[in-house]
Amino acid sequence: MTGGTIVMAAIFTAPHGFTGVHGTDTALIHCIDFRFVANTHAFLREGLKIPHFDLVSIAGASLPLADEGAPKEWRDAEFDLAGLVIKLHGVSQIVIVDHMDCGAYRAVYGSAQGEPAQGEREENLHCRNLRRAREELQQRLSTLRLIRTFLIRTVERDGGSFDEFVEIE
Repeated sequence: MTGGTIVMAAIFTAPHGFTGVHGTDTALIHCIDFRFVANTHAFLREGLKIPHFDLVSIAGASLPLADEGAPKEWRDAEFDLAGLVIKLHGVSQIVIVDHMDCGAYRAVYGSAQGEPAQGEREENLHCRNLRRAREELQQRLSTLRLIRTFLIRTVERDGGSFDEFVEIE
C-alpha cells in the first residue's frame, strides 16, 4: 500500500457493456457442476434468446427447492437467493436447469434409497423435482410470471458427446 491506496496491476481487461444497467428479468438456477456451466449459459443466450440473466448456482439445482430430504442449508440458501435476485434486479422469470449424472442426486438419493440415482431412475427424480421446484417457487415468490424447467441429457452421436436441453412441462 502506498498512501492508503492499493497498488495492483490489472491482469485481465474486458469490455463491460452494462454501464447504467442494473436489472434483468431472468434468473438462471443451475447446478454448480463445472461440466455444464458453459453450455447452460450458451443455451440461455442462443437457445432461449435470453442475453442477460442473474445466476443462482447450487448443488442439484431443483433438488433443494423440491425435496425436504435435501440438506436444509441448501434449501434455505436457494430460496433466499431466488428472493434476493427478484428484489435487487426485478427478476420476473426463472429458468431452472438440472443435469443427469448429478453428484447431489447421488448424495441425496444414493445408497440410502437402495439403488443408485442414475439412468431412468435419476431422470424420473429430476423430472419430479423440476415440477415440484416450479410449484414451490410459484407459491413462495408470487411475483414470478414464468418458471421454465429443463433437463440436460448428454448423448453420444456423430462421434461425439453433446448436451441436449429438454424442457420439462
